[in-house]
Amino acid sequence: MKLYDAMAPNPRRVRIFMAEKGIELPIEHLELMEGQSRKPEFMAKNSLGETPVLELDDGRYLTESIAICRYLEHLYPEPTRFGKPQKNKHSSKCGRAGWSS
Repeated sequence: MKLYDAMAPNPRRVRIFMAEKGIELPIEHLELMEGQSRKPEFMAKNSLGETPVLELDDGRYLTESIAICRYLEHLYPEPTRFGKPQKNKHSSKCGRAGWSS
């Protein structure tokens, strides 16, 4: 996998998430002000020309910061950053809100 990164808020979210989980991936930094995200080779990865982009080992791409973080959470579940899955989401939410199941 490889992360395409730039100095912007959404890529920063992914970098912070990776740092908190101790995930190290190859990172290619793009200079947005120099138009690197608008070059044809990058536009083939994300037609909007936005970062971050996570290139998966099978050649597919994830292009949204939350989707990237959730994918990494799935691959590297510990330490958890999105919480543990609930056995019965509906009853647990009702229970926390003061409703009985």
